[in-house]
Amino acid sequence: MTTTHDEDAIALLGIARRPRTPRLTRSKEQTVGDAPLSSMEMVPTLRKGLPSRSLESVSKQLGLSAIAAGALLGIPTRTLAKRLHDGGRLTPDASQRVFRLSRVVALATHSLGSIEKARHWLQAPNRVLGHEVPLHLLDTDIGTEAVLEELGRIEHGIFV
Repeated sequence: MTTTHDEDAIALLGIARRPRTPRLTRSKEQTVGDAPLSSMEMVPTLRKGLPSRSLESVSKQLGLSAIAAGALLGIPTRTLAKRLHDGGRLTPDASQRVFRLSRVVALATHSLGSIEKARHWLQAPNRVLGHEVPLHLLDTDIGTEAVLEELGRIEHGIFV
């Protein structure tokens, strides 16, 4: 996956962005907007745990509740409900799973052209994926890689 897709995935999480490096202009130094975090800058955040609102942000794009999205990712419902209620952080493992989901949503949106098309594709059985629903495969690394590979083929116009 390209850096652009990872930046889109990070943006879907709705977490803070880092300030851009100031740049010099003729008159003075100025900072323009915020730059997205890079994939490597996400490592400490994932190790610490994403804010629970990150799952809410991604699941909203899919038209799912955070609890339903968490269940698809194999995140224990009771733990997730508590974190959502108190605004706490997800575990590092749950954070990895949420980031995995956001990467898939970002690539699906890019490959298919819109969030509506991505939502439909991710929630419908797929012949190439053994008639599995792509979202149901995201609870494992192998399933996620199969979904990402299929989206990559679609992006490049390779149909099986």
